[in-house]
Amino acid sequence: MKRFTAFCALILATVTVAFAQNPDSLAFVTADWQISEPDKGVEARTASMEIFDSKQTVSIIRYKQRRFYTRIVQTAELTPTSTTARDRKAVAAINAGYWNVEKVVPSTYVRIDGHDCSHTEDAEAYRVNGILTIDGRDIEVFACDTSQYGKYTPMYDNILASGPILVDDGKPFAYDPSLGSFFGRNPRSFIGRTEKGDVFMVVIDGRFEQAEGMTINELVEVCRWLGLVDAINLDGGGSSTLWSSDRGVLNHPCDNKRFDHEGERAVSSCLVVLPPR
Repeated sequence: MKRFTAFCALILATVTVAFAQNPDSLAFVTADWQISEPDKGVEARTASMEIFDSKQTVSIIRYKQRRFYTRIVQTAELTPTSTTARDRKAVAAINAGYWNVEKVVPSTYVRIDGHDCSHTEDAEAYRVNGILTIDGRDIEVFACDTSQYGKYTPMYDNILASGPILVDDGKPFAYDPSLGSFFGRNPRSFIGRTEKGDVFMVVIDGRFEQAEGMTINELVEVCRWLGLVDAINLDGGGSSTLWSSDRGVLNHPCDNKRFDHEGERAVSSCLVVLPPR
């Protein structure tokens, strides 16, 4: 059943002009969103739609950053996001950083509680151009050289390097699609926040007839529709997983090549949302 909530009304109010010019944004906000509330102040929603001349399935978690704790978790061995989330008694979770498939180790910089857990490999430079920082309950995103952390390490105990940056301080980024297949249509995961402090965890399904995946530049458009002032792309492909405590895996992970909720891949890190209690 279609539920046109305050979420949709807010987006319509903020980008009315864009809707008049772009039917994709209208199709996005008026999609048949299936909505649940894993915890008070947390909203989980999923919908299928036709945008960007393609079939897409989108899953979203939205919460207030001031009411919940967002934490980076890097596990000792590859672990499904859902397992880590349940172990931490999380309300919601999304997969996070890139990892080296051959070495089976994290391939980007991660700092947790003041401890450097891993560093960015040179091979990641083409896509890893920013960091997500967490200070208490506050989340920020910065574009930076992710092999040089001197400016941020003394300031933040919790840092995740990732990319590409989608939006930084209200400025949308654009990328040349000829840079490689990574920038083309794929399953995607990203996290961002609005000026008012709403955090959005988003997963775009891909590699299916029912869900073709998005380009990096299409993700930037979605960020604009959601009103995000900061956003950063996370590991995608078969790693893309969005989980909520009430519904389990919300999206359709593609590792089992079936359009269901069972194809989750074990990953090196994730972001969990913890309740204040």
